[in-house]
Amino acid sequence: MNLVAVKECAWCSAAHVLLLLLNTVAAKEAFGIPFRLLGMAPMTRNAGRVHGQPNSNQPRQGSMDDVSIVHPLNEPEIGTEENAGSGKKSKKARGPTFMCKVWGQQDDERKQVLFNDKGQPISNNSTFSHFLGTIARNGKYAPLHYKTWHKMPGVYKDDVLALVLQKFDISPGHKKWILKSVSKKWRNWKATVKRKNFDSNLPIEEQIHSPPDRVQADQWKELVKYWHGDAKKVSDKNKSSRAGQTIIYRKGKTSLAVVRKNEEKKLGHDPSRAHMFITCFTKNGVVSNEELGKKIEEMRVLSSQVPEGEHDSSSPNDIFSKVMGEEKSGSLRMYGLGVCPSDVWGEVPSSGTSYRMSFEWKTELDKTNKKLEELMNLYKQSGANGVNPPNSPVTSPNQHMNSSTSISQQGSVKATSEFTFIMEQMSFSIAEALILWVGDYAYFKSVANPIEFVGKGRIASMNPSTQVGGEELGANWCEIHVQVPIQWDEHLIRPYGGLKTVGDAIGTPIAWPISLVVKDDDGCFTE
Repeated sequence: MNLVAVKECAWCSAAHVLLLLLNTVAAKEAFGIPFRLLGMAPMTRNAGRVHGQPNSNQPRQGSMDDVSIVHPLNEPEIGTEENAGSGKKSKKARGPTFMCKVWGQQDDERKQVLFNDKGQPISNNSTFSHFLGTIARNGKYAPLHYKTWHKMPGVYKDDVLALVLQKFDISPGHKKWILKSVSKKWRNWKATVKRKNFDSNLPIEEQIHSPPDRVQADQWKELVKYWHGDAKKVSDKNKSSRAGQTIIYRKGKTSLAVVRKNEEKKLGHDPSRAHMFITCFTKNGVVSNEELGKKIEEMRVLSSQVPEGEHDSSSPNDIFSKVMGEEKSGSLRMYGLGVCPSDVWGEVPSSGTSYRMSFEWKTELDKTNKKLEELMNLYKQSGANGVNPPNSPVTSPNQHMNSSTSISQQGSVKATSEFTFIMEQMSFSIAEALILWVGDYAYFKSVANPIEFVGKGRIASMNPSTQVGGEELGANWCEIHVQVPIQWDEHLIRPYGGLKTVGDAIGTPIAWPISLVVKDDDGCFTE
């Protein structure tokens, strides 16, 4: 073969390869073959949509599917972008999180989630939080077209809870935190979808037919209509508010609850909010801007004035409040999601905490009742086997008893002794509980079943002339502020207004007979 023929074959081969490549690109457009398998950059649908601006579908620094829009002093979401707005060069995106392993696991593979005394998960592993994020971004479980989370039908929230409890081992009482976390991630996901795909300068008709890949078409259509209408004013206000935020959380994926747990181990005591602020908003001791530096310096000056041996405990007048201002109702800065001021320094915990504590107390009460029932059964069996129950005549020493019978009854005798001890302790506690004072924490019991606790609260008054619900207490009654319902459906003895059950009366006073009120020896609501 001569040199000319070789050259012609080479050119033909190159042309053939180019033709195959163009056909492959066309196949991607027709059948959705991923460009990354070809080693090529994808041509996005929105390329060049807005002249003079970067393509909104191009990935920015970090995975924007997980980027949060958060208050600077509140807990971040997974994947918070540290360098947002800093002008630094964007890094390559890692892609969205799907948590396929958790979605595919069996019921017997559930992992336990540990919570702190504030009802927040404190595991260093972010699997649980990541999984909640995938639910929030799933249009089947959390449709995006509802204006707010509160307007989303309860059936979706019930499905979310059922799914989470199917995948993780979670103790009762944490449902409110789960829904609160999913709702926050849902709002952040909606904001991300809008920022990356919506253009207010384009007509509705042009956008509704091009839904993003991870948003259902019917939900996208409703979103575009809403964003073009009533949401515009709210959006402009929120943008203006976020533009003034210059303090950036520096702990990445680690939640405030986990940071607090780790700092408590280092210090040997609960860290102050000022300590948490300096820890969470500086990186290697370096501040990001002058404003942050001034606030931290002011906190350090005030901290140096705290007497030796004392701690700046969290309170409405702690160092953090003096520098950053008073707290707003509903959340407590530097504690993370789900914690309110009343949960830390208030006399009456928030409704969410009361809900959680009621389940915890009910669980403990069920365990105690089960243990007591087992001891009662052992007590009855010991009597049937010929062992003398407490306070019964003792068998004569001269009575014949063979060794085999004695050995078989040793377990019953031990159980009887344990039961006697518990009954003696119960009798002592009941005698102590008869002495009640205003301000005491106390249980109140059911009228229908006087041995069953139906709630827990604080005695506010035992004055017969005190009015509750427009009616005087009268003799042998007391006023109790309900804080922890145990039997939510238990009917109030004196219903008033819209209060009919114990569950309705959280945080409000009720009238209850003193004979059905038992003092709580612990005297508080801490675990």
